[in-house]
Amino acid sequence: MSVLGGSSFKPGSQHGEPPRGCLDHTRAPPAVFSERSDMSVVVYIVLTVAIFALLGLIQKLVEGL
Repeated sequence: MSVLGGSSFKPGSQHGEPPRGCLDHTRAPPAVFSERSDMSVVVYIVLTVAIFALLGLIQKLVEGL
């Protein structure tokens, strides 16, 4: 008998885990990731609106000159 215990040995696949380097699409993402993702979208939208508002104010000031 071999040390590996058969030909079905795959690195990282012990105890029902997916092989290393393989993304496991069956598991739901952790709640923290979802909250961070939602917060980053809100921050991105707020910053984008603020930048365009600032550009609009600058344009109005330049047009007044």
